[in-house]
Amino acid sequence: MGREIVRQESTLKPGSRSRLWFSDDILHVLEENKGTDSIEVIIADLRKDRKVKWCGKAFGQMKNLKILIIRNGRFPQSPQILPNSLKVLDWSGYQSSSLPSDFNPKNLAMLNLPESCFKHFDSFKVFKMFNFLDFEGCEFLTEIPSLSGVPNLGGLCVDYCTNLNRIHESVGFLDRLVLLSAQGCTQLETLVHFINLPSLETLDLRGCSCLERFPKVLGVMENIKDVYLDQTAIKQLPITFENLVGLQRLFLRRCQRMVQLPSYRFPKCEIITDYGCRGFRSFDNEEKVRPKVFADAMLVRNEYGWSYLP
Repeated sequence: MGREIVRQESTLKPGSRSRLWFSDDILHVLEENKGTDSIEVIIADLRKDRKVKWCGKAFGQMKNLKILIIRNGRFPQSPQILPNSLKVLDWSGYQSSSLPSDFNPKNLAMLNLPESCFKHFDSFKVFKMFNFLDFEGCEFLTEIPSLSGVPNLGGLCVDYCTNLNRIHESVGFLDRLVLLSAQGCTQLETLVHFINLPSLETLDLRGCSCLERFPKVLGVMENIKDVYLDQTAIKQLPITFENLVGLQRLFLRRCQRMVQLPSYRFPKCEIITDYGCRGFRSFDNEEKVRPKVFADAMLVRNEYGWSYLP
């Protein structure tokens, strides 16, 4: 019913409607450059083999476009113009290495460019409304620059950015960050050196096979629930790891180089690992601990190994 109401806004001219979600209508507007300032939302779920024959300037007339979601489709020409009114930009397979130079993302709250050719930002200074950044599978992305100008960021996802090798230290000091995920970043040797993320709930670093050190935790983090360190090259956790006072689950599966765990207690923490047969050493006791690591912790069997319940 809602879609029919929108269609009745202009039965013959899709470019004069407030919302577009039918593929044929969207392709007509983009390829014929028929956009208007009436369009506020575009949700395009195209066939993967559909080639969009456009000039790249079709968004120039959409002065009030707030939500742009594009999935699939082939865009040989990158967008040369994006409206400054955008609040959500979600474009899988985005073809360009950067956003248009004259795009001012002053209203942008969500930027999702998974599996795209995106490489870099010219500046993060104007991204004050950002709440979520997703660069999953961006194989050309090599670094995340300073995010100190993004105070409201709640989520950062750089999963499977296989050439990412540097994340700016400012990422460790984002007061509202709830999710930090960098799983599968196989070239990342250091996340950041220090973290103080009071709102963080999930830290996912599994599959970062070159990651050798866990950041020093400068402040008490009460909201942290899950830390995934599976398949990393970390040998031991820093003493400041005890500042993760809210930790509920610590995942250490296939941590082949891990030999030491801190000896302090996590009353509510569950340790999940496949390492029980090898044993660990604690900081305060050189005797091997096998299999019980923390007095109040739990080692849980998973698809890779054994289990232990205190």
